[in-house]
Amino acid sequence: MTSSQITKYSLLARYLHWSMALLIVVQFSTILYVFVQGKADPNILAMIQAHHASGILILLFIMVRISVRYFSSPPTLLQDNFTVTERNMAKIGHITLYALMFIMPVSGYIIMDTSFYGTHFYAYSMPDLLSVDEPTMNKATFMHWLGAWVIGLCILGHVSIAILHRRKIPNFINRMI
Repeated sequence: MTSSQITKYSLLARYLHWSMALLIVVQFSTILYVFVQGKADPNILAMIQAHHASGILILLFIMVRISVRYFSSPPTLLQDNFTVTERNMAKIGHITLYALMFIMPVSGYIIMDTSFYGTHFYAYSMPDLLSVDEPTMNKATFMHWLGAWVIGLCILGHVSIAILHRRKIPNFINRMI
């Protein structure tokens, strides 16, 4: 198989990949807006609601994405395109990203569910699964903050490695476009 014969991921897998990428950009940009503008900004509530709503969508999408990944095969590449170490690192990187894309929305849900505000998807109130509990909320907040840094670094690594592979295999990125 030559680099021009590399197949693509399924349309659903590609849609989920890029939709989640966009939602993660929304996550980072809305919370950055909140921290930069502060509580006095009139748009703060809309930004927080967008952050919560996109987090809930990410949680739903990652569950579908894991199912799609489990029930379908990724496009094949020649084994000699990558070393065993590169293939293992790719597996570790993808498992880490998938885990974080699940953990981040769950920790966000816990933060909101254990706060006095409750969890909302825009105007819709989400089910209360936990009672109001400040120590739990503080632990979840720390995990969410730490997870944001880790997922940000993982995404930076993911994009960097994809660009490096693009130099090695010209049509590599086309698999996900």
